[in-house]
Amino acid sequence: MFCHAGAVCQFGEGEGRIPGAGHSVLFRQKNKMDLIVFPDHHYGFLPECPKIYIGHGLSTSRIVDGDDYVFGRRAYDERGQMIYRKIFWPSEFVAEQVQEKLPQFTPFIKVTGSLLLDAMPSLVSDREKELKRLGLDPAKKTVLIASTWREESLIQSSAMDLARELPSVLAQYNVILSIHLNNFTKGKIEWQGYLAQVKHKNFYRIDPTEYVYPFLPLADLLVMDITSLGLFYTIF
Repeated sequence: MFCHAGAVCQFGEGEGRIPGAGHSVLFRQKNKMDLIVFPDHHYGFLPECPKIYIGHGLSTSRIVDGDDYVFGRRAYDERGQMIYRKIFWPSEFVAEQVQEKLPQFTPFIKVTGSLLLDAMPSLVSDREKELKRLGLDPAKKTVLIASTWREESLIQSSAMDLARELPSVLAQYNVILSIHLNNFTKGKIEWQGYLAQVKHKNFYRIDPTEYVYPFLPLADLLVMDITSLGLFYTIF
């Protein structure tokens, strides 16, 4: 049994939704997986289940509540034992820094590169055709606005300003809007109803079910807050 924690778990020939943090502790404690792959920290799975941390995005980690988010206390269970067999990381530089400053992580960190980064140049083969498919004008410059989800994020702090200015911006540019999934369950949400009804020409809001990375090569300008999308965008 293979589990991608917090996402989809493969059971033989079928599929099922796996409870993530805050969901069924009973499920995690009673089901022994052959391998669990973590894009983020999740807890409560059986200690004997082998676990690999892969993170998500291109990140140098970050400090949260005074502690490194990846290479800190969150990587340990309640017994003080390392949760993961391996921590896969795309950057040799970060791995070297971790090995120098946090040597206790040296046996666990493994530099893998980024398969997503390798694949990105081929995500869009015909930019003009893709812009037309989205209802955008290939003759106009395209602005991609990408927001994370905390209170200080673009969408949480400036959504109504964006809504007011959007018509004048769209007179000159295409606009693609990417909103982090957590915005639909956390923080201020009064802007959601408005944005759901926006039907301006040359405007496309990325659906939460869509894969955001293929939209990056469509953008002439990326407007963002703190998100690793900016790191991926630099290759275009």
